[in-house]
Amino acid sequence: MKYQIKNRFTMDVIFKCEADSMRLAVEIAIKSMADLSKADLSRANLSGANLYGANLSRADLSGADLSGADLSRANLYGANLSRANLYGANLSGADLSGANLSRANLYGANLSGANLSGANLSGANLSGANLSGANLYGEKLTKNPLQILGLKYFILISVVNIKIGCEVHTAEEWFNFDDEIISKMDSEALDWWKIYKPTIKALWEEHKK
Repeated sequence: MKYQIKNRFTMDVIFKCEADSMRLAVEIAIKSMADLSKADLSRANLSGANLYGANLSRADLSGADLSGADLSRANLYGANLSRANLYGANLSGADLSGANLSRANLYGANLSGANLSGANLSGANLSGANLSGANLYGEKLTKNPLQILGLKYFILISVVNIKIGCEVHTAEEWFNFDDEIISKMDSEALDWWKIYKPTIKALWEEHKK
């Protein structure tokens, strides 16, 4: 069967070949040293694919099945991985800076040493993921961050930083912000912060021990 991989922005064909599946077509493209940056691979079934070291910067992988895939050392700068299934995927050493991982399933994924600077992890499932040595918001993680879902704002607590909604600040900054700064973040932020600040502070203090 003939497969084509197109540029997500221009829809120009950047690679084509005959293969038994899209997964094999992508693997052939990578072995052929094809540049898959900006590729449209949205909703593609790439489960178990060998994508080691692939250049997928700014590619659209939204909704793709990448469970068990080897994406170690891959360039995923600015890639769209929203709602992607990355269950058990190997992303060690991958460049995920600026990537959109919102609502992605990263359960059991290996993100050790990955660059997550500026990545959007809102609503992502990080349960069981290995984030040892990953760079998150300029902090080299020594332990997996604490993730809190189900409240109005997505919360991610690391030893140094705390992300609440789209705001990322050091824990010390959060707990020293005055009401005026908090109220400017969102129309409902101040009332919410007054309720949950003590709990978030207690969780952070426990997490950093």
